[in-house]
Amino acid sequence: MRLKIALVIAFFCMSGCSSLWRQGTPIDTVRSSAEAMPAKTVAISISRKNFIAAVERGPSANKIRFVEVFKSAREGGGNGVPEYRLFDIIPGSVYDQVGLRAADILVAANGLVLYDTSRFAEYVVKYIPQLPDASIEIRRDGQALLLKYHMLD
Repeated sequence: MRLKIALVIAFFCMSGCSSLWRQGTPIDTVRSSAEAMPAKTVAISISRKNFIAAVERGPSANKIRFVEVFKSAREGGGNGVPEYRLFDIIPGSVYDQVGLRAADILVAANGLVLYDTSRFAEYVVKYIPQLPDASIEIRRDGQALLLKYHMLD
């Protein structure tokens, strides 16, 4: 039964999680050729039990603040794809466990452009515990990073 539920959730995420982002726009389709792919991949293993325990501590233990920082395409810089600087990440929170730090710039999740930060927060808290693997693309101290993580049972 547990496997059946996991398969249903996985199917939902493969077919429906892209709706968390406007039309599920792949980051590679909007990234200019001058923009490099993440220079470094960081592998992170997360205990599903600890992650779920963090989720169960509630919203006050898993707060995060986003500030939009993208350059407008009209201003000659960037491609108009929103990016968000992260603040107020609580140690031990779900965001801390997936490797995010204050001042990171959030670029994409699972290869998709982020247009709605509340949906990203919902995605991390509700769906990430059900997925075996995922990724988040960020910039940290000017360096592009791809955080790839794996849930351990």
